[in-house]
Amino acid sequence: CSADDKDSATSLFGGYQINKHFSVELGYVDLGTTADLHAQNAGATITVDTKQETTAFTLMAKGKHRLGSSRVSAFGKAGLSHWKSKAALDVTPDSPINPDVTTKKSGTDPVIGVGLEYKVNRRVNIQAGWDRYYGVGERDVAYDAINANLKTIDTDVDVLYVGATFNF
Repeated sequence: CSADDKDSATSLFGGYQINKHFSVELGYVDLGTTADLHAQNAGATITVDTKQETTAFTLMAKGKHRLGSSRVSAFGKAGLSHWKSKAALDVTPDSPINPDVTTKKSGTDPVIGVGLEYKVNRRVNIQAGWDRYYGVGERDVAYDAINANLKTIDTDVDVLYVGATFNF
């Protein structure tokens, strides 16, 4: 059994600056492939692939603090993500006992993040940070062969990012 746990994520968010230290953000993120598993029996006659894709809407509170007199601020954020995961199972060769199946699951779980922000000018900031999405999925086991039941995989997703914000 092997797993691939690297993919790209994209996000778009908007927010409201309450004061110079606090803001709220509402966003959408495509976390990409959050699980990609490949299993093969010893004789290499049967292979099982499970792939899971996840998207989420987020609502977060963000606190930031300027570092001295520089243009750099450190920030932390915490909130909730309402995620939707879709998993697909592919069994080769095809078998009436183990048909190809898909499943979808959604839920709401915590998300946190930290990072640095550089103020280019009044309107533009450059950010670099890390976000963790907790518990996107429903179980630790993707496929129950006895009951022929596919579940989304419960996993935490870490996102490292660089991006820009535009203030108006």
